[in-house]
Amino acid sequence: MKELDLRSFFLVLLQNLRLIIAVAVAMAVVFGVATGLLTKDTYSSRCSAYIMNISKEVENESYSGISANGLDTSQKLVDECIVMIKSNRVMGEVADKVNARGFDVTAEEIRSSLSMTAVEETALLRIVCTTEDEKLSKVICEEMLKNAPDIVTKAMAGLVSIEPFDQADDATKNQPMIARNGILGAVFGLLLTCGLILVRYLMDNTIKDEKDLKTRFNVNVLGVVMDTTGSVDKVAAASSRKTGGK
Repeated sequence: MKELDLRSFFLVLLQNLRLIIAVAVAMAVVFGVATGLLTKDTYSSRCSAYIMNISKEVENESYSGISANGLDTSQKLVDECIVMIKSNRVMGEVADKVNARGFDVTAEEIRSSLSMTAVEETALLRIVCTTEDEKLSKVICEEMLKNAPDIVTKAMAGLVSIEPFDQADDATKNQPMIARNGILGAVFGLLLTCGLILVRYLMDNTIKDEKDLKTRFNVNVLGVVMDTTGSVDKVAAASSRKTGGK
């Protein structure tokens, strides 16, 4: 196997530049077209809720609103509330309410369709539901706002208040990521082609010029025979022993 230095690396790739570009473009087209044809249309609906930490006075058992460090605590509670909202108890009740409106979904399907995150490290919880049914996405968001806050609030003994901040909006169609997948296809084709070219070069043991002859057989080249186009056709060489050149 040949040794490949940095100069040879670039020369080999440069000699096959057209092939590399052609394969990269072809893979970009294939990935882009496949994305457009195989990706199903999905629709996303969004809503949000505000999470507050409620301080409860020990003496008179009355609520005094947000505690001194309530905002910071509310921000930390967002992650905990997300875990509770995705529990089987909440998802099961939401699924029942959604199915009562003419749909047929399971709690697991609803759980997998939801994405919940805190908005810019605040106590505002953003809920996004993505399904293949435009109406279903909005209905799930609506039922999430109606049912999930009460269940979580009761489970946490009223120490947390979850209030809807904005209602579920009409679901919007998500555009297939054709451009992104096209770029990924081009990068894949580029790396694959470069790798195959370099492997083929390293595995090629044929003698290309007098330099290869000297390197591999340690012989002195006496002369070369050129063809009419000026390229090397045959190499005439003779070796001399270091002991006396005989």
